[in-house]
Formats: sequence, C-alpha cells, structure tokens
Amino acid sequence: MYRIKKAIVISMLLCSITGFSYAAEEQFNVNLATGTPVVDALQAISLRANKNIVINGELTGTVSLNLDNTTFTQVLDYLATVNGFSYIINGNVVLVSPAEKMSRMETFRVNYLDLETLKKQLSLFVPESKININADTSTVTVDGTSAQLQKIKDHLEKTM
Repeated sequence: MYRIKKAIVISMLLCSITGFSYAAEEQFNVNLATGTPVVDALQAISLRANKNIVINGELTGTVSLNLDNTTFTQVLDYLATVNGFSYIINGNVVLVSPAEKMSRMETFRVNYLDLETLKKQLSLFVPESKININADTSTVTVDGTSAQLQKIKDHLEKTM
C-alpha cells in the first residue's frame, strides 16, 4: 500500500512539474531587418508565439529587431516602449493601438511606503495627473501605456 501511495505522489509531482513548464512563456529568437514595418513585426512575433493580434490601423513606424532568448511579452514591451504604442493581452488575443488611443489603468497595493513620496517617484514614468493615491486602502492607481505600467511595476518591485 505504501508503494502505491508513493507512486501516486511521485506521478502527481511529475505531472505538476510538466504542467508548470508549459505555463512559462516560450523563449525564441527574433531577427527582423532594418526598416521592417512595426505592424509586420507584431504580426510575425504573434504568429511565432501562436497568439491572435488586433492592430489599430493608425499604428505606424519601422523597426529593426535582433533579440535572442526572448519571450513574446518581452518583445511586446520593447516594441511598445520604442514605438509609443500600448497593448492589452486578453487570453490569447493581443490588442495593439497608439498609446494616445489606448491607455489603461492599473491599481497597485503599496505597503510600508509613503504614498506622496511614491507619487513623486512615479511621476518620472507618467504625468502626476495620471496618478491617484488612496491612503485609506494603501493603493496607487495609474493611468498609462503598457510600457509605462511595466516600468512602474519594475520600480515597485525594487522599492518594496
């Protein structure tokens, strides 16, 4: 009986480890020539990552990409930062639009930090008018592009 229980536990652990590896984003290389339209670059990486993508027709610009061992989300963040667009990932669909057309709000719970000081720090990433603090709930709500929100997340991880 003990061996059967042990075998079941080991099988369950192996299944959970195998399942975990699929949950992580796949890493791949991206190499696109100078002058590649950003829309074409987005379509190429979405195909590679097996994601659906909806791109606003007003998105313009060109890029050159040479990235090794990167993930779909990392490439999106880099392209958004360089080309001034915003994106939202909803399941397997990615919505992309110029930043001024599509900003989003995100609320962050903040513990053990002075909210007024934090607001000043975050104003390096977004205008202060787009930052709202709530002292009662110890939260900060920020309205910004995907790239700006990612920078804020990175900053908060280092600060907290």
